[in-house]
Amino acid sequence: MTETWTHIHFDLDVTDFAAIRTIQKELLENGVSFDSGGTKDTFEWHTDWSLEGPMSVEDLTKILNEKDIPHTTVEIPKDDD
Repeated sequence: MTETWTHIHFDLDVTDFAAIRTIQKELLENGVSFDSGGTKDTFEWHTDWSLEGPMSVEDLTKILNEKDIPHTTVEIPKDDD
């Protein structure tokens, strides 16, 4: 079985980008960081090897759910390198 990372994806047609960035800034102020990026239509939190701090992906999705921020989680295969 292939090991995976979980990324959090946001559809910018239904999710306010400013709200996502505000939450990400609050997380950073509390010692949680990770890579992120996106395109015109989507934004992703790369909660893989870059996730640092006292929270797990489950903790992050709980916050998003509590704040009613639409998102999906996507399993990304880990590189064998």
